[in-house]
Parts: sequence; structure tokens; C-alpha cells
Amino acid sequence: MSGHDALRERLLGLLEKASVQGELPPVTPQTHLLRAGVLDSLGVVDLAAAIEGAWNIRLPRGAVNPANFSTLQSIENMIAEHGGPKP
Repeated sequence: MSGHDALRERLLGLLEKASVQGELPPVTPQTHLLRAGVLDSLGVVDLAAAIEGAWNIRLPRGAVNPANFSTLQSIENMIAEHGGPKP
């Protein structure tokens, strides 16, 4: 498994725990997680905290916003921007 695949698998696990739907529906890197109802505002906060713990990074308050949590790709990019693994 490549580093990118490992990042994606771990992120999907965290996303499933934060999902308002309980069970994670099929998502692609471009699925809009907020519009699809996978995440809501509380889910974004929960996922941000889980990401900080999983990769031992600190997300500044300004990074926790709908644009950074809209898709898997945007979340992966945000993680990399703040010291986590690169997608």
C-alpha cells in the first residue's frame, strides 16, 4: 500500500466515525461531503480533532472551515499543508 493509499484509508476511517449518517456511503475524492450529508458542522469539528490526533498536527482555527472539509481531496491537501503526510 502506498503512502497515499494509507493516508486515504486512515482518513476514510476517521470520516466514518465523524459522519452524521453513521455508516459511510460510497465517496470519491471529489464527493462534496457537506452537500452529500456525510458531514455537518459538528462533524467537521469532530473530524478536525481526529485528524490532529491521528497525524499529531495542529490545525489553526482558520483551517477548520467548509472549504477545507468539502472533499477528501481538500482534506488531504489541508493535512499536508499543516505538516501531515502528502497525498
